[in-house]
Amino acid sequence: MQYQPLSNLMLCDDAESIGALQAAFAELRIVAPAGLSGADAIEAMKNQQFDLLLVDLDGTCAMDVLAFQTSVAENQPRLVVVFSQDTMALTSARKLRVHFVLRKPFTSYLMARTLKAAYHLLLKGRRIPHRQSVHITADATFADDPDMSGPQGAMILDISYSGLCMQMKEAVRVDAVITLDFRLPGSDIRMHLAGQIRWSDAFGKAGVEFLSAPPLEQEALHRWLDARCPWDVEIPPVAPPAHASSAH
Repeated sequence: MQYQPLSNLMLCDDAESIGALQAAFAELRIVAPAGLSGADAIEAMKNQQFDLLLVDLDGTCAMDVLAFQTSVAENQPRLVVVFSQDTMALTSARKLRVHFVLRKPFTSYLMARTLKAAYHLLLKGRRIPHRQSVHITADATFADDPDMSGPQGAMILDISYSGLCMQMKEAVRVDAVITLDFRLPGSDIRMHLAGQIRWSDAFGKAGVEFLSAPPLEQEALHRWLDARCPWDVEIPPVAPPAHASSAH
């Protein structure tokens, strides 16, 4: 089967992030897209359908580009990856149809795994990442709920790259911000993840969407899930065009 390379669009002018992105694309043997200005990125989306949009939220016009891609029905990118140092910016971006969120600074390994996951979703037409069934005891702390002061016991039932499902003793409020402390099975790394309750039922079961995680812990979670994901997410080698030159 012949695979075609991804059609990528990138908005980023941060040297450190560009270096990690270029290394990730090089590992996957895909030519890295050139970084465009906000106006050029919007113009490109008007005229072409892209598979993947990568946006540095710390750059100028980043939110304008995200807002535009949500308004385009026919030519909008099929998957969107955003990254930032600002947790609030990442939270705001989630309202604008994004699929992968990374906190800066990120490693080339983490970006490569994100690109592989994105490619797999595009290839298979999937929109829901792999969720690993678990039974993990966790401490849950609610930042903005006076009725839930202090750490609360929780049982994590499944976990994915972007969130988890948990069981608590009582119902929790939708949109509540939560911090979860737990240890991944078979790992010595203690996870400390912030998230927001996206759904809950009357019996204490709730879905949490991750808002932020320290880079090392985020990478550890990705590695742990990668080792258990049943899908083949390897990207076939894609030879760069003959005229392409190496970027350093």
